[in-house]
Amino acid sequence: MIVLSIGSLLFCYVLYQSKLVPRILSMIGFVGYIGLLTSSCLSIVGVNVGAVLYIPGTIFEIVLPIWLIVKGLNMRTVNY
Repeated sequence: MIVLSIGSLLFCYVLYQSKLVPRILSMIGFVGYIGLLTSSCLSIVGVNVGAVLYIPGTIFEIVLPIWLIVKGLNMRTVNY
Protein backbone atom coordinates (compact mmCIF):
# COMPACT_ATOMS: atom_id res chain seq x y z
CA MET A 1 0.00 0.00 0.00
CA ILE A 2 2.92 2.33 0.62
CA VAL A 3 4.25 1.84 -2.91
CA LEU A 4 0.73 2.27 -4.33
CA SER A 5 0.21 5.51 -2.44
CA ILE A 6 3.58 6.96 -3.50
CA GLY A 7 2.92 6.11 -7.15
CA SER A 8 -0.58 7.55 -6.91
CA LEU A 9 0.77 10.75 -5.35
CA LEU A 10 3.02 11.14 -8.39
CA PHE A 11 0.02 10.48 -10.67
CA CYS A 12 -2.04 13.16 -8.92
CA TYR A 13 0.88 15.58 -9.12
CA VAL A 14 1.13 15.04 -12.89
CA LEU A 15 -2.63 15.53 -13.24
CA TYR A 16 -2.36 18.76 -11.23
CA GLN A 17 0.55 20.16 -13.23
CA SER A 18 -0.79 19.21 -16.66
CA LYS A 19 -4.34 20.47 -15.98
CA LEU A 20 -5.82 17.49 -17.86
CA VAL A 21 -8.59 17.26 -15.26
CA PRO A 22 -9.86 19.98 -12.90
CA ARG A 23 -7.27 20.85 -10.30
CA ILE A 24 -9.71 20.34 -7.42
CA LEU A 25 -10.09 16.73 -8.49
CA SER A 26 -6.35 16.12 -8.49
CA MET A 27 -6.06 17.83 -5.09
CA ILE A 28 -8.73 15.53 -3.65
CA GLY A 29 -6.74 12.59 -4.97
CA PHE A 30 -3.55 13.99 -3.50
CA VAL A 31 -5.17 14.37 -0.07
CA GLY A 32 -6.68 10.90 -0.35
CA TYR A 33 -3.39 9.22 -1.17
CA ILE A 34 -1.62 11.10 1.62
CA GLY A 35 -4.26 9.57 3.91
CA LEU A 36 -3.56 6.13 2.45
CA LEU A 37 0.19 6.60 2.96
CA THR A 38 -0.37 7.78 6.53
CA SER A 39 -2.68 4.87 7.30
CA SER A 40 -0.24 2.37 5.81
CA CYS A 41 2.70 3.75 7.78
CA LEU A 42 0.69 3.78 11.00
CA SER A 43 -0.37 0.18 10.39
CA ILE A 44 3.28 -0.86 10.23
CA VAL A 45 3.84 0.73 13.64
CA GLY A 46 0.75 -1.02 15.00
CA VAL A 47 -1.70 1.88 15.20
CA ASN A 48 -5.07 1.16 13.61
CA VAL A 49 -6.86 4.38 12.59
CA GLY A 50 -9.67 2.68 10.71
CA ALA A 51 -10.98 3.60 7.30
CA VAL A 52 -11.57 7.32 7.94
CA LEU A 53 -8.39 8.28 6.08
CA TYR A 54 -9.60 6.46 2.96
CA ILE A 55 -12.61 8.74 2.36
CA PRO A 56 -10.93 11.39 0.09
CA GLY A 57 -9.20 8.66 -1.92
CA THR A 58 -12.49 6.85 -2.36
CA ILE A 59 -14.13 10.04 -3.62
CA PHE A 60 -11.27 10.54 -6.09
CA GLU A 61 -11.42 6.97 -7.35
CA ILE A 62 -15.16 7.23 -7.95
CA VAL A 63 -15.25 10.73 -9.47
CA LEU A 64 -12.17 10.50 -11.76
CA PRO A 65 -13.49 7.67 -14.00
CA ILE A 66 -16.91 9.30 -14.18
CA TRP A 67 -15.27 12.61 -15.15
CA LEU A 68 -13.16 10.92 -17.82
CA ILE A 69 -16.16 9.09 -19.28
CA VAL A 70 -18.42 12.14 -19.33
CA LYS A 71 -16.01 15.01 -20.06
CA GLY A 72 -12.77 13.40 -21.23
CA LEU A 73 -9.38 15.06 -20.99
CA ASN A 74 -8.75 18.75 -21.54
CA MET A 75 -6.71 18.38 -24.72
CA ARG A 76 -6.12 22.14 -25.03
CA THR A 77 -3.44 21.80 -22.35
CA VAL A 78 -1.48 19.10 -24.21
CA ASN A 79 1.62 20.37 -26.00
CA TYR A 80 2.62 18.44 -29.09
